[in-house]
Amino acid sequence: MVTVVLIACGVLALYVYCRVKFRFADNIPSVEPLRPFFGNGLEFAQKNSYDIFRNITHAFSQNKRIFKLCFGPIPVICPTHPDLIQKIMNDPATLDKPFVYNFMRVDRGLLTAEYDTWRVHRKALNPTFNTRILNSFIPIFTDCVSKMIANMRAHAGGDRKPVNVLEFTSPCTLEMICRTSLGGSVLEREGKQEFVEGLETILHNVGLRMFNANLYPDFVYNYTRFYKKEMASRKICYAFTDKVIEEKRKEFEKKLRGMVDSNNNSVVASDENGNVVFDGEEDDMLNYKKPQIFVDQLLTIPNDGKPFTHEEISDQIYTMIAAGNETSATQAAHAALLLAMHPEIQERAADEVREVLADSDGEYTYETLKRLVYLERIIKESQRLCPVAAIYGRKAIAPIQLDEFLIPKGTILLLNVFLLHRNKEFWGPNADLFDPDHFLPERVKQRHPYAYLPFSGGPRGCIGSRYAMMSLKVILSQMLANFRLTTDIPYEKMEFKFKVSMHLAYEHRVKLEPRH
Repeated sequence: MVTVVLIACGVLALYVYCRVKFRFADNIPSVEPLRPFFGNGLEFAQKNSYDIFRNITHAFSQNKRIFKLCFGPIPVICPTHPDLIQKIMNDPATLDKPFVYNFMRVDRGLLTAEYDTWRVHRKALNPTFNTRILNSFIPIFTDCVSKMIANMRAHAGGDRKPVNVLEFTSPCTLEMICRTSLGGSVLEREGKQEFVEGLETILHNVGLRMFNANLYPDFVYNYTRFYKKEMASRKICYAFTDKVIEEKRKEFEKKLRGMVDSNNNSVVASDENGNVVFDGEEDDMLNYKKPQIFVDQLLTIPNDGKPFTHEEISDQIYTMIAAGNETSATQAAHAALLLAMHPEIQERAADEVREVLADSDGEYTYETLKRLVYLERIIKESQRLCPVAAIYGRKAIAPIQLDEFLIPKGTILLLNVFLLHRNKEFWGPNADLFDPDHFLPERVKQRHPYAYLPFSGGPRGCIGSRYAMMSLKVILSQMLANFRLTTDIPYEKMEFKFKVSMHLAYEHRVKLEPRH
């Protein structure tokens, strides 16, 4: 009995402390229903991913500019206007991420690192996504997509049933991201299947934990079956990638120790920025016709004057795989389904693809991808209506003024990109319709620059946005070149749910008809 009384007193004391600490939010509009003690928490507790998405959408649709969601006595501030979002995305006071990002367990990766770590790593990694390096990946993209198309052909035509497009785009983008980050034969190694299954388990459990507050405390989560399965999967995955990284490191160290070109006496040298370079045209590091694999670059570029550690390289690799695989695969499936729902737009895009590829004899180059302007508008429109990264979180590391409210240090801010992209104030009366002309240059110029954020925005925007666009163009252009896509799912019936990212609430069901 005494124990129960002490616990009750402790909980009450904590509640009172939080009410005093978060009094700054008293005048910020609230979401109904706001229940005593629980706030809005019951609307999300123990809900499935579909209901969570629906309840968040409902909360954001109630409010015009800024409001709060209360989880117990703790407020989460939710700006909805692009002016406020622009300030949050660019102000140094809000360039940090909330604690739920820590569930990824890649503390040094760009996606989840604390601001001071992120700032140093981002500066070091920016050159690894320059145009020349991205162009070197095009042969990998085309090879991976050709395998995907070959698999899809077995399910095309005749009386064959519709397929789930995501089942084809997912292995394709995983191969892309693994080959560009770890090397060409990485998915041919022993243990590949266990590695892939382990990644799926990790991402599933991260999403599960993010949307179940009762699993936030480590002392709770660590005693669940989810934790045990996640740790077992991480052990398998890290053993797989650690071996690749160590092999790459030994190759690099061997070059450093003994590389002297017998023909022209080239030696190891450094450029004016301290980057290790090799004189001579044959070296893989400088021959940009060959893919510039991410792990190779991490071993050569300096990180604030020092080499990246093994742990830092591992975290960056897993960030690349987690952020690049599921998002690109899902976005490609979203776009394919939207094209199947809109046959006139699909045929116009197919005509463009046919013309551009005919002029380049079917070869993909930077110029080929650049000419696919209508397809690019389609991809952007799919990212507007079905953004994979639908919700962003930020944490204030210093006070910030939002309208008349002074938001103190430590406050969590939540940004809903899904509804921002459908706001009729900025997208017009047809905001809910699929219309690639939303991205005609003249319309883009007239629109608020922070009304469209598929890759976040500001200094902490996604470093891989151009990588994603290039890979999506190759995937979708080859789908259109080879198949006519149809579906029995009406556009008006599209519904979504949350995992780590935003997914369709059901399969991306598309029927494939061969184009001749």
